[in-house]
Amino acid sequence: MSSGRVPTSTHRLLVGLSRLVPGAEDLARAHGLIPDPVDWNELVRRAALEGVSPLLYRNLKAFGASVPAEVLASLRTTYYANEVRNFRLFRRIVPLIGAADAAGLRAVVTKGARLALTVYPDIGLRPFTDIDLVVHPKDWPGLEKVLAGLGYVSESQGRTRLDPANRALDWTFTPYFRLGELLVELHFAYLGLHVPFRSEEDFWASVGRVRIDGADALIMSPEYELCYLCLHAQQHSYARLIWLTDIAELGSRADIDPDKAARIARREGIGAVVRHGFELVNALWPGTIPKQVVSKFRMGPLESVLQSAFWPPDRVCRLAGRVLMPYYTPTFFSLLSRRKPLLAARTLLRILFPPMDWIADSYNVVPWSPKAWFQYARRLGAPITRLLEKNADKA
Repeated sequence: MSSGRVPTSTHRLLVGLSRLVPGAEDLARAHGLIPDPVDWNELVRRAALEGVSPLLYRNLKAFGASVPAEVLASLRTTYYANEVRNFRLFRRIVPLIGAADAAGLRAVVTKGARLALTVYPDIGLRPFTDIDLVVHPKDWPGLEKVLAGLGYVSESQGRTRLDPANRALDWTFTPYFRLGELLVELHFAYLGLHVPFRSEEDFWASVGRVRIDGADALIMSPEYELCYLCLHAQQHSYARLIWLTDIAELGSRADIDPDKAARIARREGIGAVVRHGFELVNALWPGTIPKQVVSKFRMGPLESVLQSAFWPPDRVCRLAGRVLMPYYTPTFFSLLSRRKPLLAARTLLRILFPPMDWIADSYNVVPWSPKAWFQYARRLGAPITRLLEKNADKA
């Protein structure tokens, strides 16, 4: 479960100023709050936890002397440190991007690094800890050779080296490779779901390019990226405010085709996931995603009840009491939407009972030992346990 309740004034300042361009109401509220006692240390601390320190700095600068000088100095230091680090990481990734492109290998930059390049006006505004690449499984052998040739070292402890071409298990294989301070995470399940990806041909046909220091990097179309951001935020139970800011910033851009995004969501059975993300964004920053856009993403009565039970909007928006549901929970909603009992049964078995060697590696236990079987039991009971924790906390 995430850390405790944020004081009201701190919460309002943090949320209101965690956008590229805060709304008029958020700015007016901030102007009204700042003359009152504000726990500035708590504000700075929470901004760091939520991944929005650079945005907070960008927006607090406009308040001038109303903000303590030491607060702005602390946030300024964080912003410039993040900007310098991001520049270094992008310089480090360029040889890999260039070599992959020259070899015709498909590796798409996504999430934080992609957004820092294409959505935020300067790369210092979007912190990220690693660079995520979505790789076509057929291109993995070639990319693995490129990584080795450039001096990358595998850091995939806890992940069995499965064949990404085995689509029944590709979600279990997310290797990490390091080159100095640069950590690269590779993904082979395009949307991070545990079910077959129906949009593969369209996905790869729609990729775009962005320039990184002289190299062409592949990126998802904005519609696929938006769906992925909604899924990723839910997979991590909306545990950081920056993930909702990402959805708000990309989802409100004029170059997004909402009809295309809705078609993707229908094909992949994630309409409820995307819609819940939009509704949370609008609960934090009203009117960000137009109602006519939100309505394009379907959510049935059962899905609505479950989404609110797993991720209650009031808790998520308070930035407190956010119960961390299992990473695989959004896959349940895709299965509900697809309405294929055999697929659902096979998928649930794979999720709850992955290969024993995967369990052993992931949890650092001896295969077939009591501790290994205990991890299976934990996976079976995780959703119920998390909900009980939430209800106990609420009581």
